[in-house]
Amino acid sequence: MQHGKLSSARKLKFEQIGVIPTPIEAAWEEMFSSLLHYKSRYGDCNVPQHWPENQRLANWVNTQRQFRRKGTLSKVRVKKLEELGLVWNSISGFWDRMFAALVDYKRKHGHCNVPNKWRNNRQLASWVVNQRSRRALLGEERIRRLDHIEFQWKLRGIT
Repeated sequence: MQHGKLSSARKLKFEQIGVIPTPIEAAWEEMFSSLLHYKSRYGDCNVPQHWPENQRLANWVNTQRQFRRKGTLSKVRVKKLEELGLVWNSISGFWDRMFAALVDYKRKHGHCNVPNKWRNNRQLASWVVNQRSRRALLGEERIRRLDHIEFQWKLRGIT
């Protein structure tokens, strides 16, 4: 699909209700659809700011937050995003960046067991240790996200 072009199925849905969207509206709807897919896969709308799987979606979500903050996002779009579950004030940016780095690590190495003193990304190595030691403080959503990527909470030989 080309950037800003509606799929045939979505175009037909719009035509059936008598709406012919502009290219800008079509592009917004396609990105919203991508966010909907992200939510169905991960259970939330917290797309990491530097998400390697779909940087375009990550940028779009960030832009929607900026537009709302500036008051330039329409009330209809605000409502639609809120109903989907988008959190406007993403104060968990660091956690999301580290999670995205862990997802990338797993894709490259086949597991989430970042070595404790991994030279390539010491910050990620430290973050992984912290997730294990602070599991009780993480909250259900973060635990679920880590479980989803098969994060090992306890390593063999370590209690």
